[in-house]
Order: sequence, then C-alpha cells, then structure tokens
Amino acid sequence: MNAHNGTHLLSGVALGADAASGQEAVISYSNATSIAFSNDTTPRASEAKPDESGSGRDPCEAASPEAPVRRGPFFVALLGVLLIVFLYWSTPPVSLVFDPNKEQCLPELHLGLMFHSAPSSVKAGDLVFWRPFGPLSYIRQQFVIKRVAGVAGDHLVIRNEEVSVNGVRVVSGLPLKGFYKREAIDFERDERIPSGKVFVIGTHPHSDDSRYWGYLEQTVLEGTASVVF
Repeated sequence: MNAHNGTHLLSGVALGADAASGQEAVISYSNATSIAFSNDTTPRASEAKPDESGSGRDPCEAASPEAPVRRGPFFVALLGVLLIVFLYWSTPPVSLVFDPNKEQCLPELHLGLMFHSAPSSVKAGDLVFWRPFGPLSYIRQQFVIKRVAGVAGDHLVIRNEEVSVNGVRVVSGLPLKGFYKREAIDFERDERIPSGKVFVIGTHPHSDDSRYWGYLEQTVLEGTASVVF
C-alpha cells in the first residue's frame, strides 16, 4: 500500500545578477598651472611648462578609456560563491515542481509552478503546498501539494466512503483506512468546515489527505501552485 503525497522541488529560481563594469580613468596631474603666493598674499599664476614629449598632448588630459578593465579569475570565482550563498539561504519567489512518484498524487500535474507567498485566502480548486508535519511527517520531499476541496463555511459530508462538499462529490473511497488502522465509519463527517481551515485532497485514490487526518490550518500554507502541463 502506497500513500502518494510528496512533491519534488526542482530548483527553479530566476536571479538577475547585474554586475556593473566600468573603466578607470587615470588623471595625471602636472604643474602646468601652479599658483605662487607672495608675501603680499596676492596669488599669481606661474607660466605653464611646455610639454616635453613634443606630442602636443595636454599632460592633464585623462588617459584614454579605450582599453577595458579586465576581471580576473578571482572576480569570477567570488561572484560564483556569492551566487551559491544567495541560492542556499534565500527562498525563490517561484520554483518548478513535479511529482516523482510512479503513481502520482495529482496525476494531472506533470510540471507546475510554485509561488512562494503565503496566500491570504484560497478557494476550492486551488493547488496549495506546505511543509510536511504531523501525519505526513514521513514524507521526505520539502513540500506537500494538494488541491483545495473545501474552505471555511462549506458543508462537508463523508459517508459510505464518499466525500462531498456542498452536495458535490469530490472524491470516492477510503483505501488508506487500513494504513490508519481504522474503520470507514470512523472517518464519517457531516459538518461545516470551521473558520481558518481547509479540506484538501489528491486526485489519486491512494492520496493521503484530509479524508483521513482532517482539516488543514490555512496558516501553514506556504504558497499556491499552478499547472504548466
């Protein structure tokens, strides 16, 4: 018996590294124009010394910026280290997700996008994800992803191994009741979903979801997802 829940997080992060490259302009100063001070504190300009090179070029002119400044291997290595540190310590705003299990919890999700921003509200049909804990703490993947089947105020009924929300069947069967060592009647409900909670399911029959362990606090949700294909 397999319980299918985990999703695999494929490192998908868009990082824009904008390294400004510039050129150094070296200014050479000569004493072409110097200010001499006499005892009467009246400044007078001394004569400019001629350019001894004979090129006629003003020695105070900025050096030609045509030759670019070369960045050595050390600079490239440092940039690479900083990038690795950034990726390790930061949470990307968007990442890719796919289900590595042979029998997928969400068969319709081959590849998706995960948006790492806790949702202020969700609705039925939304894909949401959170870090595994409690009954799903055995999952090794970083996140669990499920589909919202009901939200606060919806009428939930679980009877005769059929799950319906507001009179519409959303999933059938309780194939994991043996895994939880309980009878089908133990999972039956007929109630309104409490405030601040959601009822989540997977579309695979063996999905380990709210049918077995109940509602999920909306505050634990770390983001939403969408199907790419």
